[in-house]
Amino acid sequence: MKKLLLTCAVMLGLFSICANATIVYVDSAHTGGTQNGISWATAFSDFQAGINAANADDSVWVAKGTYIAPLDNSFTMKEGVKIFGGFTSTDILFSDRNWENDSTKLQLNGNNLDNEFVISNDNNNLTSAAQLDGFVINKGEAFSGKGIYNNYASPTISNCIFRDGYVFGYGLDHKLNANGVAIYNIHASSSIIHCSFIDNEASTGGDNGHGGAIYNDSCISVIDDCMFSNNTSTYGGAISNYYSSSTVINCSFDNNMANTGGAIHCDKNSTLIVRKCTFLNNQANGYGGGIGGEYYHAHISNSTFEGNNSSGWGGAIYNGDLSLDTIKNCIFINNRAATNSGSGGTILYSARGENSIINSLFLNTGSVNIDGNTSLVMTNCTFYGIVPYGSSIDHGSFGTLTINNTIIAASSGLHFSLGGAELIAANSIIKGMSANLSNHILDGDTDPLFVDAANNDFRLQPGSLCIDAGNNAAYSSVGNLQADLDLGDSSRLKGTIIDMGAYEGQGALPPTGINSFDKETVSINISPNPSKETIHISFTDEKLLHTEAVLTDIYGRTVREIMLNNNSQQLSMAGLSSGVYILKTITGNSVKIIKE
Repeated sequence: MKKLLLTCAVMLGLFSICANATIVYVDSAHTGGTQNGISWATAFSDFQAGINAANADDSVWVAKGTYIAPLDNSFTMKEGVKIFGGFTSTDILFSDRNWENDSTKLQLNGNNLDNEFVISNDNNNLTSAAQLDGFVINKGEAFSGKGIYNNYASPTISNCIFRDGYVFGYGLDHKLNANGVAIYNIHASSSIIHCSFIDNEASTGGDNGHGGAIYNDSCISVIDDCMFSNNTSTYGGAISNYYSSSTVINCSFDNNMANTGGAIHCDKNSTLIVRKCTFLNNQANGYGGGIGGEYYHAHISNSTFEGNNSSGWGGAIYNGDLSLDTIKNCIFINNRAATNSGSGGTILYSARGENSIINSLFLNTGSVNIDGNTSLVMTNCTFYGIVPYGSSIDHGSFGTLTINNTIIAASSGLHFSLGGAELIAANSIIKGMSANLSNHILDGDTDPLFVDAANNDFRLQPGSLCIDAGNNAAYSSVGNLQADLDLGDSSRLKGTIIDMGAYEGQGALPPTGINSFDKETVSINISPNPSKETIHISFTDEKLLHTEAVLTDIYGRTVREIMLNNNSQQLSMAGLSSGVYILKTITGNSVKIIKE
């Protein structure tokens, strides 16, 4: 009896210690001795045991290693508990953690038959206070499996890598659906931040897979600063949304593939907001190489679509029945649709929708196609480059196409085609159309006088007939003329009248074509050039002191700003893609910089 009481007292004491702990330690390498989670020396070796020992507002620190879920079971998170991976068993401070180098892996049991998720949060009412941060999550040795299931659970997931997830059809013994290989959200409001989704596949064996990486059903989600690469599904190679609202910010999508929506798919009255994202070389075997779907609303801004393609329609974007779309300050380069009918090499708008495109550039890319009873308003856009398979803009037999303040100046081929639809055009240059003075339409062969079209600088030279030739009211009907920026991040309105095209003329321009710089005449020096991660800026001209310099890409978009407070200082190029950049100073000097 005394022994039993003593044992109970010890257990109560340990429970009390764990209950009051602010940090619970877990280390898979700690296989013996006392395991109460109070320190690394007494860490739990079992991942779930560490979570269970924590209380709301506690943190669980998990050492590098591999943690395998129990046979035919999943790990489960806990409300208010923050779970951090990526430590070593000697780390003292949180800042000692290096989750990218000290990999902490969560995996399924290789003998699983009935379980499909590494982590299952099934109706456990998690809020954003529950956090998972710094883990690599995959199926391990299991034949198939997914990452995280959130049903009526809305944790914060950050700094995680989801790799090599795979589900075939309904999975092993037809017990799995092929949705959301990395994260499956239903009735959830999740935040997914700075995560990578690589080589996940929702394959199909009679069933349609949705979301090679993320599937949202009846959800509100925020996806910020994430990378999606080589993910595959039937609908939405990376993300698929049903009855959901998703905000996707600062994300990159490359080489994802699906039948519809190579990167993102939306359906069933979903809402999609995309800001500051890149879509590169994604592919759809049907529709929408970058984004595709039906019955959804989208607002896409400050994003780039390059090299996306579809075997059907909409090389970059496909908007099916009853889809409403706003595209603003975006760049479309070399997107293609395989169809030879001129239908949506870049964007296809299908039946019954109202759409707008504002301040956007279409370069060496396929057409914009409007099909069925669709309305499209195109304002302050620039088209340039050879257009394969038909026209730059191709309209079907119904609906209305409105073109304002736009330059369509491709280099060859037919550049404008209109079926039986109504055309309203004003204050524009449209290749293939004659001048119409009453509508302020310039002759289609008019040279817009781009600064350097051969090197993708589509700003307007002084003297261009497109300067001060737009219509302010037309822009104000779709945007904020006073507050908006043009495609080069300059004020949309300079002076009193807006210009044509995606870039507002800036008055007398310094030379900015990427082949026009004489290194002997500029007063600012850059080294090394070409550069990799950092450049060194030096100058002798005292007029540059305490002024601002701006680094732009070849499309005129600002990517870095720096105050020149010293004659010699550094500027980070980390995170920028390889290519050509321009450093501009207040004195008008410009220097070409090559990032390797």
